[in-house]
Amino acid sequence: MKRLLMHYETALEYVDMDEGLFDAFIAPQVTALMFGGEPYYLTEQLDDAVYTMMEQSPITKGFELHLVE
Repeated sequence: MKRLLMHYETALEYVDMDEGLFDAFIAPQVTALMFGGEPYYLTEQLDDAVYTMMEQSPITKGFELHLVE
């Protein structure tokens, strides 16, 4: 079952990044939904942000990315 909404801590684990990288590269590209003062993110937006980051990287040119669940 795919999660639709992730808490900040879960989102960090999901994209396998530390807080600094996540806050610098992923968080600015996604909408944070605040519930009780805690940020939550839509899984689809996290996926899109990672793909966008990878597509913009010169290292990944010529590679095809696939999401594996």
